[in-house]
Amino acid sequence: MDHDSHHRDRLTIYAPALQSTMKWGSLLKSDFTGTLFVTSLDYVNGDVYTGLVDFERISSMEGIALANVVANPQEAASTGSKVLQSKITHNDGGTWEYLTPPQQDSLGMPYQCNDTNCHLHLRGSTMHRAKGKSFSKPSVVGSIVGVGNVGENLAQDYTASSTFISRDAGFSWEEIHKKSHFWEFGDSGSILVMVNDKEATNHVIFSTNEGLAWTEYQFADKEMFVKDIITEPSGKSRRFIVLGDFMSPLHVPIVAVHIDFSSLTTRQCDLDVSNDDSDFEWWSPSENCLLGQQRGRLCGGQSNYLATEIQGMELSMH
Repeated sequence: MDHDSHHRDRLTIYAPALQSTMKWGSLLKSDFTGTLFVTSLDYVNGDVYTGLVDFERISSMEGIALANVVANPQEAASTGSKVLQSKITHNDGGTWEYLTPPQQDSLGMPYQCNDTNCHLHLRGSTMHRAKGKSFSKPSVVGSIVGVGNVGENLAQDYTASSTFISRDAGFSWEEIHKKSHFWEFGDSGSILVMVNDKEATNHVIFSTNEGLAWTEYQFADKEMFVKDIITEPSGKSRRFIVLGDFMSPLHVPIVAVHIDFSSLTTRQCDLDVSNDDSDFEWWSPSENCLLGQQRGRLCGGQSNYLATEIQGMELSMH
């Protein structure tokens, strides 16, 4: 159950299917009283053993959420093999749509799938290699990062995954790197750090412009298998910890490597609402308001990130 006053005091409840063998359920959405419910989305994927559900709100934006649904419930009920597809809502569960795929991959090549059945699908919490990882950070407005693939369905083979980003709250997407990665935002989005989550490595890659360009940084002489990369929960710090295992014959325990990007840049951001060349810009993920609000944020690439400002908008009924 999700109850967040930031989301207009409405309740979202995941109701599992009555049959214990069916590892999916429905999302129920309440009115503002929390007493009347309607179905928002059926066949939402879940794991009855861990209690995890492939449903997540985007923490930096109101009304936006991602979910994975079982596309073959009748077949899956008898075979136990689920086909998953990703969907997104921009109106707090009122409607759900497929994720728009990028036109080409990170190498500039087109995707090999039919246009009518070609969508982006992201791995949710039930199948992410680092449990508890989320798609977004509260301080990084509109940015969403996930691991998945472009195609008709979510690939069952994890090695077929790549890493994707949306800079406009999920309206459009870009593949930023082949292969799957652990990732973390720092300094409220001015730094994005990623590391390979499957193959042994001794380096991270980082970007100061939301994945448009990357720099490699070697953090150790010896390669290790990375278990996770973490930072403080709000995503405002410039310090990261890479957790890994050298897999040596001596059974060395998990190693923690501290990486500090504090000296990457030194100039503090300047906010001047009357100057178009200021470090800040007014930003909205679409031409229209989302739930009656418009957001402002930093253009990116500076040493400090001031508080996001939220502007209310006048709405008219037609």
